[in-house]
Amino acid sequence: MRRAPLVLAAILLLLSAACVLAGLDRLPALTLDEAWTGLYATRLTEQGFYTPHAMNTYTGPLYGLVLSKALAAWSMSVRALRLPGALANAAAFLLAGWQLRRRTGDESAAWYGVLLASSVYLLLKSRLAWDVYALQPLLLAVTLTLLDRPSSRPRAFLFMAVTLVGVQNHFIYLSVPLSLVVLFACRAAWRGEEDLGADLRLALAALAAGAVVFLVKPRLSQEAWAFQRRWAVPLFLGLIPLATTAACGDWERPLVAALARPAARLWGRRLLGLGLFASLVWHVPPLWEALAGPVVWKRVFSWDAPWWLDLPLYLWSAFLLALVAWSAVRAWVREGLSPQERTLALWPIAHLAVFSLFRHTSSLRHYSIIHFLTILSLPSALSRLPKPDRRPATAMAAFALLCSQAVFWRNWASAMDRRPLQFHVGWRAENSWDFARKEALFAAYDSSGACDFIQGNSFTDLPLIFHRNSRQGRACDPRKLFTSDYCRGCGRPPFHRWGVVTR
Repeated sequence: MRRAPLVLAAILLLLSAACVLAGLDRLPALTLDEAWTGLYATRLTEQGFYTPHAMNTYTGPLYGLVLSKALAAWSMSVRALRLPGALANAAAFLLAGWQLRRRTGDESAAWYGVLLASSVYLLLKSRLAWDVYALQPLLLAVTLTLLDRPSSRPRAFLFMAVTLVGVQNHFIYLSVPLSLVVLFACRAAWRGEEDLGADLRLALAALAAGAVVFLVKPRLSQEAWAFQRRWAVPLFLGLIPLATTAACGDWERPLVAALARPAARLWGRRLLGLGLFASLVWHVPPLWEALAGPVVWKRVFSWDAPWWLDLPLYLWSAFLLALVAWSAVRAWVREGLSPQERTLALWPIAHLAVFSLFRHTSSLRHYSIIHFLTILSLPSALSRLPKPDRRPATAMAAFALLCSQAVFWRNWASAMDRRPLQFHVGWRAENSWDFARKEALFAAYDSSGACDFIQGNSFTDLPLIFHRNSRQGRACDPRKLFTSDYCRGCGRPPFHRWGVVTR
């Protein structure tokens, strides 16, 4: 029986990996951003490294370059488009599970498996070929692993490389080194943890390097990239060894001493309190919804769960967030915890304290980092619950696990074409039209004989263009143009309308 938690953890981790990898070609429906990313990857294949940006100036081309190789190797398809990110996320889940077992034991690893396999957000969003979902969990898992290693130059070099990959992929990853700076600085200055100097230098150097990328990258342009790349690429690559050298110095003590002064403590606590209050207003409500799961079902499956499913899942999510807060308080005041356990317990709070600097909207895609940090911080706390509290927690966790898996595999076996929904995530009005099933739309285009499109709604046009490009050799009439849009007034599927125009 002593091996039972480890066996359970292994089974649930494999189940989670299966949920991320199974049926990528059909679940969920191909979305606008994924189609754009796939078409962008093909342009990179055809034109080379022609731009420093992806969809906007705060996202970078690295993920697109990876996809360009995947699509060239596996042929253009939805499965090939999603597989690199899905594999990266499956690897992240396994690496994080291994790290948690090393840090906190088999029972904690089992709880991690339960939380992961019951996370509707992670299991569904990890399947999407979006930059914010495809790389961030793996980068966080590698960061967690590096923080657990002794201070060394190779560790610092890898930490800088991982940070810069994350920041160029999406600027929101800059919140990771910033939250670590806040975490380690507060612990070193206010708790007297003198052995955190190396970790604080590591986080500060990574933050400085990431800030350079964040400040320089928006000033680059596709038009001038042929010239700008001559200095921009060496600059970005040179930041890694430069920041590595800075992290291996011994210069953080004056900063720690300054932060330990009474005035610095007072203003530091005020600023952290303001940041936490802003997140409590703007980000904790959508995080609560994402942890519960029903809002993700609405977004991806257009399925509004019945109240008797919603209520216990939202109660479970509220319990988890309360446990995160309580664990952070205990980790701050309690002695006897290892530095690694204290880092896991306090990191979500530190991240929430700075998160509002990066986003003040409630789009689900921006909660990938804090969601994964929350999942990583909870297993140790759950494994230490008193016995009277452990039974109801286990029952709620089992219910969440059963619901998550049942809904996923039901939709995997038979993806239903439901009417898209209008709903709210936190303060943000959201809908599920982007995830509407497109089989009927694609079949209508295939049978129309049209070659090109009259572009009007990019949410249908770009998936159609990706679909067309994946059907090489299809016979078509260049005089025919295919037109499509949502059918918002339709009461039954399909929820798209289309037509053919002859020119």
